[in-house]
Amino acid sequence: MDFLMAKQGNPILQFVPILIIVCLIMCFLFRKSMKQIPRFFTALFDFSFDRSVTTKIIKFGYGFVVVFAGLCGIGYIIISFNSSLEVDIGALIWSPFMYLIIIIFTRIFLETLISIYHISENTAQIAEQGKQRNVV
Repeated sequence: MDFLMAKQGNPILQFVPILIIVCLIMCFLFRKSMKQIPRFFTALFDFSFDRSVTTKIIKFGYGFVVVFAGLCGIGYIIISFNSSLEVDIGALIWSPFMYLIIIIFTRIFLETLISIYHISENTAQIAEQGKQRNVV
């Protein structure tokens, strides 16, 4: 495991290549979303609130949580290799289990936010239809 340790200087620097690889993977996975970045910033600074950014942010946030939780699990496994055999086996069993738990609860939380957002949109549409009926 010496190849994972920084030879000199700050040990945090050993994670820079991993972060670069993760960023490249995220760009590849979200390449369709990357084309929408100018529209995202237009919607972000829209003070009339005609466009929303909620769904765009949630997609990115979920991708970030998936990658970050995976890196934390891999980091936990790598760190545990410096311990005893029991800790190694426990980390190999525990890390994927915790990864799934984190992803499941994150997904449930974000789907709840999206549902609340869609309820708000539908309520606004119903209110607008009610105003149009009263005007006519």
